Amino acid sequence: MEREELGHTTLRKATREDAPFLALCLTEAMGGKAMERQQGEGLTESDRRILSVLTSLSGRDDTLYSWRFGTIATRLDGTPIGASIAYPGEEYHQRRLVSFALAKDIITFDVAKMEDEALGGELYLDTLAVVPAHRRKGVAQALMRHWLLEARSRGLTATLLCAGDNGKALRLYESMGMRKAGEVFAFGQWYMKMAQTFETIL
Repeated sequence: MEREELGHTTLRKATREDAPFLALCLTEAMGGKAMERQQGEGLTESDRRILSVLTSLSGRDDTLYSWRFGTIATRLDGTPIGASIAYPGEEYHQRRLVSFALAKDIITFDVAKMEDEALGGELYLDTLAVVPAHRRKGVAQALMRHWLLEARSRGLTATLLCAGDNGKALRLYESMGMRKAGEVFAFGQWYMKMAQTFETIL
C-alpha cells in the first residue's frame, strides 16, 4: 500500500519517522491519556518517560511495536490523525521478549503470567487509536477495514483482544465482523480474543 484515499482521510504505511506518533497511539491503546493531555493541559513527566520508551520501541525493527507494522491515517494535508499496528503471530514470542525487556522500566504487570496475544496464522491488531478531534468520523473503521483486507489477502485470520467492559470498542469490532473466539490473560487481566468472520462484507 502506498496511499489509499478515503474521503478526507488518507492511509499510508508508517515510516521510522512516525515512531513518536505511533508511541502516542500506543499509550492510548494501553489506557493512558497522553494523547488527550498533549492537546490540552500538556504532557506529564510520566507521559514523557513512557513516550520516550515507546518511541524507541517503535523506531526499531525487532519489536512488536515496530514502525514496520504500522499504518498511519492522515488528513489530506499529511497531518497524522490515527494509526494501527498489526503484526503476524509467527514472530510474536521472540519480538515480545525483545519488547518487554526494553520496556521493563514502564511495565506494571507480571510478564511471566502473560499468555501470548498472537499465534501463528494470525494477523494481530495490537494497536488502534485516533486523535480526539477526529474520532467518530470513520477513521478507526478505515484502519480496521485495511487491516481486515490485508489479513484476508495474506490468508491469515485477523485477531485482536478486547476488554470485556469496553462496550464502545466491542460494538465497533462486532460491526466490522469480529466475534469472540476465546479468552487470553494479558497485561494483568483477562481479555476477550476476537477473530474475523470471513462472511463479513468489507
